[in-house]
Amino acid sequence: MDQPRLGRTWRECDVLIRVNKKEVPILSPYNNHTISIPNGFGPAFHPMDKQECRTFLNLSAHHKIVLGLAPLIERKGFSYLIDAMEQVIKKDPSVICYIGGSGPEKKNLKDRIQVKGLQKNVFLPGFLPESHIVRWINSADVFVLPSLHEGNPTVMFECLGCGVPFIGTAVGGIPEIITSDTYGYVCKSADADDLARAIIRALDKAWDVKAITGYAKKFSWDSIGCEIMGVYKELVRLSVPHR
Repeated sequence: MDQPRLGRTWRECDVLIRVNKKEVPILSPYNNHTISIPNGFGPAFHPMDKQECRTFLNLSAHHKIVLGLAPLIERKGFSYLIDAMEQVIKKDPSVICYIGGSGPEKKNLKDRIQVKGLQKNVFLPGFLPESHIVRWINSADVFVLPSLHEGNPTVMFECLGCGVPFIGTAVGGIPEIITSDTYGYVCKSADADDLARAIIRALDKAWDVKAITGYAKKFSWDSIGCEIMGVYKELVRLSVPHR
């Protein structure tokens, strides 16, 4: 990456928009008109009947399901999810975990599952078709993204749109969105013990789907698009010469 060219580009912009507030101070030295507007989710992500989704995907109708979904790269932290599931399964051997996606970490994750003897509880289904992702999310009792670094993951908003509680780590913009235990939990990054406690707590909780989806409305692309459009309208207003 050409850092000098990138810095010059940032300085010459009228406004910089970042997806989380945490990184605004990092960009502000390049441009003092730096603001934060989060990612969002599309209308395809909405609550669906859990059992119908599980039947469609040929998943168990009776087990509690933990779902993770992202490219299988080290930054996504799925090795910590596998370590956490070892503890979760000791408490409840019927819990099943699916980690969807493909990438260079797949073999390492598969080996980790085998070494820990979790082959009957933790599965790597591989790449999930885009058209099936909403059903996978709706099939889950809880979604987990144990990232080591993030901006503001779109899948977090998609989960909230489906009314599924989200467990993430305290990186990037995740703590700015999961601001209440009503929507999910935020745990320490690279900490399997803390992650396991959050998953166990989440699986034992009766979640209010309407509260989650009601909160998610502010992150629909319609709402986020209006925020972005407001920025453009203000720029146009300021650029029009006053008579």
